[in-house]
Amino acid sequence: MMNEPKRPTALVRVADAPAPALARREAPAPARDPLDGMSFTQLATVGEQMVRTGLLGAHIKTGAQAAMIIMDGRDRGMSPMRALRSLKLVKGKTVEDADSQLSRFKAQGGRASLKVDEERCTVLLTHPNGDTVEESFSMTDAKRAGLLEQNAIWKKYPRAMMRSRAITAGLKSLGWEAGTYGEDE
Repeated sequence: MMNEPKRPTALVRVADAPAPALARREAPAPARDPLDGMSFTQLATVGEQMVRTGLLGAHIKTGAQAAMIIMDGRDRGMSPMRALRSLKLVKGKTVEDADSQLSRFKAQGGRASLKVDEERCTVLLTHPNGDTVEESFSMTDAKRAGLLEQNAIWKKYPRAMMRSRAITAGLKSLGWEAGTYGEDE
């Protein structure tokens, strides 16, 4: 009990005291995730029910796939529902969208600034330890890699695709735990 972290307190109005007297009250404990501590088999069973709702991504076809995404998300510090929204199964791998990677990076103390135009995206990233990297991705890079011919989304949303590539490349250059490129990237 001596090593338990203190829970936040909140100021509350004391009913029997003259206004505006306030007292400190312990804030309620955060809700425990009901999926925490479940085995793979248990998660797969729950995953089957989730798949039947039709609310999961089309790439999740079985309860076992949902369970794997939830477990991978746990390793990345994500809640089960965040993992199911942010992680995708692509060619036997779990991949995380660039926006989700950047969000986790910032939540862990990283900083980012972006410059995007029709031809190039440049991202400046600062790791929580102070390391900094600038990474760019251009339409010329996309053409050289054959991305414009392979994927129609590059023609529809070139700025978003360059942004995603610059972010993931920058995070990899910093040595931060960036995953593989997303399916559309």
